[in-house]
Amino acid sequence: MVKFSNRFGRQRGARKQRAQGKISKRLIEFAQPLIDGIVEETGAAPTEEQLRSLLSIAVAIWNAQVMEQVGRDNRYADQARQLLTSLPVPPEARNIVDEMLTRKAREFSDDLRYIGHFDVYKAADGELRVRAEARLEAALHHEH
Repeated sequence: MVKFSNRFGRQRGARKQRAQGKISKRLIEFAQPLIDGIVEETGAAPTEEQLRSLLSIAVAIWNAQVMEQVGRDNRYADQARQLLTSLPVPPEARNIVDEMLTRKAREFSDDLRYIGHFDVYKAADGELRVRAEARLEAALHHEH
């Protein structure tokens, strides 16, 4: 029986992450319906603070769905709903969590990376940029 070291698993996980692209780009793609909602409501691109809030919601939902996909726990979806209720959003926006959980499972199901720390910042040209950290659970190195 051949055993692989953790190093091999980490390398394999890193290759898969590179193949999936930058997690910051995936995060923005995933959060696009939330971003579009702000644009439709205000007629303008989100401010830095609005984008940071939207991405906080998106990260909580993304990570909750990853937890469910890998069979770890489904209580994180409930925590994502609680996070949304603590934010100043209209009541009709509260069902967005279920819609976004479905979106993650349907359109991003192959991406099982957790999103760690992220940051929204203004580049020198005045454009908002997003930086995010991807994490792959150690147990997933051997599964995927």
